[in-house]
Amino acid sequence: HGGIGNSLLKMANLASSYQKIDFNNPENWVLSSGELTQSTTTPLVITLPVSSKNGLLKYKGALSSNEAMKLAFVPLGEEVINFVITIPDLYEIVIGDNDYQTITLKSSTGLNQPMQYVAEWRSHSKRPKVPLGKIKKGSLVTASIQQKPIDRSSRYSVQIDITYIPEKPENAENQIMVARYEFVPPLPVASDNFHWAIGLIRGVTTSSISAQLMDAEIDSHQL
Repeated sequence: HGGIGNSLLKMANLASSYQKIDFNNPENWVLSSGELTQSTTTPLVITLPVSSKNGLLKYKGALSSNEAMKLAFVPLGEEVINFVITIPDLYEIVIGDNDYQTITLKSSTGLNQPMQYVAEWRSHSKRPKVPLGKIKKGSLVTASIQQKPIDRSSRYSVQIDITYIPEKPENAENQIMVARYEFVPPLPVASDNFHWAIGLIRGVTTSSISAQLMDAEIDSHQL
């Protein structure tokens, strides 16, 4: 019975380790880059002005290098999603990179230096696409991100699990795409002071780009 009890206790601890972050609470998020139009409604809708190259909301709390993050949002962009999840000066993920299908990760090349695309670990593609066609506009997309330094090496691992509904009616069930990346950061990552930011980028389109922010969580016990 002790083994079962310990297992249940461990599961309870894991469940309680999730910390929800309210998007509508200004104590949690601050505009850190570019411009965003923010609705006064709940859930929050963010829109990128046509004149802006990007708009990022930074979480005011700090993260450690092995904390997992989970984010749920609804893409509302006319032609592209261009939704960004980033730890500045480490990496930048774009869901729907200039479309409704491509997932990309760029890693930093140095402090305040341009980022470069990283090839996905399994497909070896720098622009892998979600299976079964485009992500359905106006549907819920969930991104779970697990990240950690790889042992004591200089490499860093990021895995993204994306749950989405395809656009085609015949594929109208939740699908999951798993993308994994490894790269060598320009700076040591043994840090407990990372900052997480999310938002939208302009990319190559002049069409409207917006998203409804549904849920955000941090889980320090997942890894």
